[in-house]
Amino acid sequence: MSKSVFFVGEWQVTATTNSLIRGAQIKQLEPKAMDVLLLLCEKQGELVSSEEILNHCWRTVAVGDNPLHKVITQLRKAFDDKASDPQYIETIRKRGYRVIAKIELPLDDEQKASHSKWQGDSPFVGLSAFTPNEAAVFFGRSKQINTLLQRVSAQINYGRAFCLLLGSSGSGKSSLVNAGVLPALMSEAGFDGFRIESYCLLDFADVSKGRLFLDLASTLLDLEINDAPVLTNISADSLSELLLSTPEQVIERCQMALKQGQTTHIKPYLFLFIDRLEVLLSSPVFSEQERSQFLTIIELLATSNCIIIFSACRNDFYPQVVNQPSLMAGKANGAHFDLLPPTRSELKQMIRLPALAAGLSWQLDPEHQTPLDEMLCNDTANNPDALPMLQYTLQQLYLQRSENDELLVSEYQALGGIEGAIGQKAEHVFTQLPKQQQAQLSLVLSKLITLHADGETLTSRAARWDELTTPAQTQLAQAMVDSRLFVSHLKNEQACFSLAHEALLRQWQRAIDWINQHQQSLAIKSRLQIATERWLNEQKHADFLLAQGKPLQEAQSLINNPMFSLSVAELSLIKASNRREKRKKRVLQATAVALILLSFIATFMSVRSYHAEQVAQQKRLEAESLLGFMVGEFADKLRSVKRMDLLDGISNKALEYFTNQADEDNSLFRFTDQKTEFNNRFQYAQTLEAMGEVAYSRGKTDEAFTAFESARTRLEGLLKTQPSNLELLTLAGANAFWLGQLHYDKSDYAATEPMFKKYQAYSETMYSLAPNDFNSIMELSYSHNSLGSLYLKQFNYAAAKQSFTESLNLKNKALELKPNNKNLLRDKTDTISWLASTEENLGNFNTALTMLENASNELNNILAQYPNDASVLSNLTYIYMQQSFLLSYFSDKQRSYEKAKLANDSIRNALLQDPNNNKFQKIYYRSLSYKLMLSNEQDLNDNIKEILNFLTEQDLNDTETINIFISVIHYYINIGINSKANELLIKLENNNDYKVQIGKLWQTANSLVLARIYLIKAKLATNNDDRSLFCEKAIKIISFRENKSIKTTYPLVQAYSCSNRKNEAKELKENLIQLGIDDFSL
Repeated sequence: MSKSVFFVGEWQVTATTNSLIRGAQIKQLEPKAMDVLLLLCEKQGELVSSEEILNHCWRTVAVGDNPLHKVITQLRKAFDDKASDPQYIETIRKRGYRVIAKIELPLDDEQKASHSKWQGDSPFVGLSAFTPNEAAVFFGRSKQINTLLQRVSAQINYGRAFCLLLGSSGSGKSSLVNAGVLPALMSEAGFDGFRIESYCLLDFADVSKGRLFLDLASTLLDLEINDAPVLTNISADSLSELLLSTPEQVIERCQMALKQGQTTHIKPYLFLFIDRLEVLLSSPVFSEQERSQFLTIIELLATSNCIIIFSACRNDFYPQVVNQPSLMAGKANGAHFDLLPPTRSELKQMIRLPALAAGLSWQLDPEHQTPLDEMLCNDTANNPDALPMLQYTLQQLYLQRSENDELLVSEYQALGGIEGAIGQKAEHVFTQLPKQQQAQLSLVLSKLITLHADGETLTSRAARWDELTTPAQTQLAQAMVDSRLFVSHLKNEQACFSLAHEALLRQWQRAIDWINQHQQSLAIKSRLQIATERWLNEQKHADFLLAQGKPLQEAQSLINNPMFSLSVAELSLIKASNRREKRKKRVLQATAVALILLSFIATFMSVRSYHAEQVAQQKRLEAESLLGFMVGEFADKLRSVKRMDLLDGISNKALEYFTNQADEDNSLFRFTDQKTEFNNRFQYAQTLEAMGEVAYSRGKTDEAFTAFESARTRLEGLLKTQPSNLELLTLAGANAFWLGQLHYDKSDYAATEPMFKKYQAYSETMYSLAPNDFNSIMELSYSHNSLGSLYLKQFNYAAAKQSFTESLNLKNKALELKPNNKNLLRDKTDTISWLASTEENLGNFNTALTMLENASNELNNILAQYPNDASVLSNLTYIYMQQSFLLSYFSDKQRSYEKAKLANDSIRNALLQDPNNNKFQKIYYRSLSYKLMLSNEQDLNDNIKEILNFLTEQDLNDTETINIFISVIHYYINIGINSKANELLIKLENNNDYKVQIGKLWQTANSLVLARIYLIKAKLATNNDDRSLFCEKAIKIISFRENKSIKTTYPLVQAYSCSNRKNEAKELKENLIQLGIDDFSL
C-alpha cells in the first residue's frame, strides 16, 4: 500500500513517519505495527487471517502468533481501542482481524476524475484562477499540494503559520491555493490534526491608495463559522482602527470564535490568502510606513496560533521580498515555496482529467491519428505562458465541442493552436467591431498598460469604466469583456475593467505593436508618477521638482500626447517645475544683457582692467582655497573630535558659492581649466557632505539625507574621471557610510547593507592603491567596523566577529605608523567594545566584560591627557553603559549602578563641550534613567522631572528613547508606585510613534523591547492568569532570537518561570547560575 497519508476513523495515519495524529495527540508506532495497519486498511474492512498477516509482514522470518498479538495490542492502545468493545480493530476468533472504523484512502488523480460527476459548466476556467468550488476539476498539482500541506503543518509547529508561494505570472499560484491547498485543509478530516473552518481572500489588485487597512478589515469580516461571523458587532472602519492600534484584540476575538465552534479533537484555524503580494511591495500607492504596518499585522496574525496565512507573489519581485525581514523570517524553515512550471506528465493531467471528470472525449487528428489531448500537451510544453494560454484554449474548445461532447481538432486548428489562441481570439473580436470602436483601441490600452521606469517591465492595471470618455470606448471595452479577454469587476465599490491576463499583451500583435510604438511614453509616464509621488510626500518641496533638461522636457511631451491623461498632481508638478525654469531663464537673460553692456565698456577699459582682473582672480582663488580648507582639512579636524556642528553656517556659505560655480548646461561660468573644474566640483561635493554631517549632528535627518544624496551623484560623476584619486575615494566612502547610517538609524538594515558594502568597496580600492597609507588603512578599518555593526543587527554574529577582528587588526597596523594618535587610540577602543558585544551575543559573557574593562581603562588613559575631549568622553560613556547593562543581571546591583553613574558623569562633561549634540543628549538621559532605575532611591523628583520633560519633547521613533521610558517605568515599580508605572505604560503604548517603531523592530526580529514591555505587564498584573498570558507572549517574541546573549536568555528564563514552564528553561537557567546570576524574579 503506497498511501502516505490516510484516515482511520478520527485518526490520521502518516505511513512515512509511522505516526497517528488526532488533534494535538500524536502516537508513534513501531514500523512492524504500521505494516500490519496498512495491510488491514488496504483490505477496506475485509477479514484478514492471521496467516495472511504473518506471511505479508514477517515474510522472511519464522514466527508464531505471539508477535502479531503484540502488534494488535499496540495498535489498539494507540487508537484508544478496546478488544471487548472495539471501535477500530475487531478480532474474529480463530479467523483473523478486520478494521471496522471508517477508512478514507485518498484517491489518485485518475481515480478522483473517474469517480467525479462534474455538474458545472466548463471544467476549464479559461484565463481566470480556479476557486474552491472548482476543486473537483483541479488536477496536475498533487505533488505540490502534498508538499504545501507538509510545509504549513511544519510552520504551525514552528509557531508561525505563514507560507509564501513564489512563481511566475500565470504559473497557477492562486489556483494552487484556492482549489488545491484550501479544500484539503477544509476537509472533514483536516490534516495533521488541524482544519480550516473559514477562509477569506485579500487580492492586492483590488486595493487602492488609502484603503489598505480598511480592505484588510473588510476581508477579515468575511470569516464565518457555522454561518455566524467570526468578528461580530464591528464595522470595517472600526476593525481597521483596531488592527492598527491593538491587533491583539482582533486575535483574541478570532481565538474565542474558534474555541466556541470547536467540536472535535481537530484544532480549528482560520485562513487568510493574500494574493498578488508584489503589488504591496512595489507599488508607489503604498508608503514604506504602510508596508511596515501591514506586514507587522500579518506577522502577529501568523503567530497567533489561530490564523494560517498564505501569500502569493510573482518571483520577479523576489528582491523586494528579500528587503522585508518578516517575509524572510521563515525561509530557512521551509516557509517559501517555489512553484515551478508543470512537468509534461502534470500537463497531461491538467488537460485530460478535467475532461474525464466532465465526461468529455478527444477527437483524433484525421491526418496523423494523434489525439487532440496529446497535441495540446506537445504544443504547451516549454511555453512560458503555458497555463493561462492552455486553459483559455481548453475553454474555447469546450464551448465549441460537438453534440456528443467531443473536443474537436478542427476547432483547435481554427484557433491557431496554443500560440495563436489568445491573440487570434482578440484579433477576431476586434475585427468584428465597428470602425469607430476600433479607433479607440489605443486610448483604451493606454489606461490598462503601465511600464516600469526601467522601460522594460510591463504590467497591467485596472481602469475605471468612468475613465472612458466616449460611447465608442465603452463599447470596445464591453466587447472585450463579453469575449472574456477583459474582465469587469468592482474595485473599491467602483466599476472597473482589466485584462483577463497579461499573456494577451504578449500574444496579440496589435497590443505588441502599440507597446513598441508607445514604450518611451509609457516609461516617461511611469517616471512622472514616481516623481509626483515623491514631490507630494516631501510637501511639494522645490528640491523635488523636475530637473530642467530631459526630465522636464519628457514630462511636458505627455501634456500634448492625447494618448495619456495626466492627473491634477502630475500637471501641478510640471507647472511648478516650469515656473522655476522660467525664473532661472529670466535671471540668465538679465545677466546676459548685463554682460553685453559690460563687454562694450570692457572694450574701452581693457588695459586698465587687466591688472584688476589679475587681482580679482587671485582673490577668488584665495577665497576658494579658504572655503576648501573650511570644508576639507578643517572639517576633518572637527570630524575627528565629533564637533561638526561648528561648521553650521560656514558650510551653507560655501555651498552658495560653489553652487554659483556649478557646471550646468546653461551656466554663465565655464571652466576651461580641467583641474580648476575638478577642484570646484570636488569642493561642491565636499561642502554638501559637510552640510549633511552638520544636519545629522543636529538630528535633522531629512536635511542630512538630501545633502548626502546630492553629494553622492556628484561624487559618482567625479569618480568616472578620476577613479584612483585617494581624496575623492575617501569622500565617496564617507558619503556611502552616512547614507547607510541614516538607514541603520531607522532599523532599515536591508537598505543599510548595500551602502556599507559600497563604503567597503571604496576603502578596498584605496587600500590596494596605497596599502601603507595611514588614511587608506583607517578607512578600510572603519568600513569593516560599519559592516560588523550591521551584521550584529542582522544576528550574523560570526560575520560580525570577523569584521570587527579585521577592523582591529587594521587599527593595530595604523598604530605602527602613528603610535600616539589620540583619535586612533580612541577608535581602537570603540572597535574593542563592538567586539565585546559580539562575544556576548555568542555567549561569552565573561570575555565581553573583560574586553570592556580593558577598553574603559585605555580610554581613561587618553582622557588623562585630553580631559575635555567630547569624543573620548562619549566613547567612554558607551562602554560604561555596556558594562552597566551586563552587570545589572547580577543580584547585587551596586557595580552596575557605579558604571551607570560613571557613564552619566562622562556624558554630562561631553555635553559641556557640545550642548546641542542630539545624540549626546539622548545618551545622557539614557544613562540618567538607568542609574535611577538601579538606585531605588525615592527622593529623586528633580531627576525624574528632568527625564519626563525630555521625553515629552521627543518622538518615540527610536529604541534609545523607548528604553528611557522603560527605565522610568521600572524605577516606579522598584520604589512601589505601580499606579504611576501603569500610567506611563499606557501612555507609551498609546503613542503612535511607538507603535510604528515596534512594528519596525518586529520586522527585523529585533523586538526585545516588546518582550520587556510584556514582562513589565506581567509584573504589574493583578492575577496569575494575566501574568501567565503576558509571559507567554514574551516567550513567543524572545524565541525568535537564536543567540546566546544574556539579554535574550535571562528574560526568557524569567518568562518561562512566571508562566509555570520552568522545566523548559532548565538548561538556560543552569548556564546563568554558573555565571553567578541566580535571581530570576520579574
